[in-house]
Amino acid sequence: MAESIPGASAARGIAGVNAVVVGLLGAALFDPIFISAVTEPADLAIGIVGF
Repeated sequence: MAESIPGASAARGIAGVNAVVVGLLGAALFDPIFISAVTEPADLAIGIVGF
């Protein structure tokens, strides 16, 4: 059996928390900014090209 690396489970936990925070921030910015800024298909195309 392979021995586990010390701190590996903590690193995975921190990576998971980081993913949750990024998701929450993305959701918080999506509603007020994206919905009010993208009003027609041309706006969406500019956003996709710029991304």
